[in-house]
Amino acid sequence: MTRAVGRAAHAIDYARLAEAQRSRAERSLSLLRTSYLHGGALTSVGVLPSGVIVRQDGPHRRIGRGGVRGSITGFSPDSQRRLKRRLVALDFSRHHWQFITLTYPGEYSYQPRTWKNNLRALRAALERHWGDVFRGAIWRLEQQRRGAPHYHLLVCWAKPIPTRPIRRWVRETWTRVVGDTLTNATWVRTEVQDVRVTVDGGVPALMGYLCKYLGKTSHRGWLDPTTGELLPIGRCWGEWGEIPYASPTWYLLGPAELAQLVRRLRRLRPRSNYFATMTVDRFQGVFWGTAEWWTGSLRGLSWASHPLADTG
Repeated sequence: MTRAVGRAAHAIDYARLAEAQRSRAERSLSLLRTSYLHGGALTSVGVLPSGVIVRQDGPHRRIGRGGVRGSITGFSPDSQRRLKRRLVALDFSRHHWQFITLTYPGEYSYQPRTWKNNLRALRAALERHWGDVFRGAIWRLEQQRRGAPHYHLLVCWAKPIPTRPIRRWVRETWTRVVGDTLTNATWVRTEVQDVRVTVDGGVPALMGYLCKYLGKTSHRGWLDPTTGELLPIGRCWGEWGEIPYASPTWYLLGPAELAQLVRRLRRLRPRSNYFATMTVDRFQGVFWGTAEWWTGSLRGLSWASHPLADTG
């Protein structure tokens, strides 16, 4: 009887092993199918302080500048992609960062040139008053639900700045800047918040918050009151000063290594619905997370890595 029980247990173990191998083979096929259909192109994963940039390196990928740009009337997906690539290269564990919001009153100018002049005046005041600690900033022009423009600024300081004095200074300065063109500038709203990596959410939570405000694409556009056409507003975001960006370290993955990385992400982030349904063809673009976490996830997969500069 003991031998019979032993044989039965032995047979059951082999059956489970065969089922596990079959299931694993099916998962590998589903992950690899898209890569092989794309010609088995290499995938580049650029690791940065706040996340990674993932792109397919094949004949279909365009490198270099595109055609001649027309008038800018909104925040395009390409512009959003470039902004995200900038944000992911920031190291929030160094320097001191603050998030500033500048709002116009109920009555505001309908001329985009006036908005940009106001922003340039604020930058000049920042450099003049805080020049010894002001490193740079990323700004973003956004349209509110009521149609008015407002600005978001991610400001980098060389050393910590107390929140209370900078709040008072921002409000007074923005009121004065807008007051040069409007009579109701006393009703402007400003907000200043310290940017920190929290213990609970970490870098992904912080980057999600910044992207929520800096990377919105729900832009309806401003209409010319006389013609009804979209106004050319120029650039929707830009950079000031010398922002401390990091250069990515690029890892090259073949189709099999990419599929293995996707399986690791599914396993390492079981509570993430986004990564739970991740596939090879969807693993492109910008993903948040610390450089240490992504480097650990890539360990043993890449056959080449080099701290090359980003080429676009």
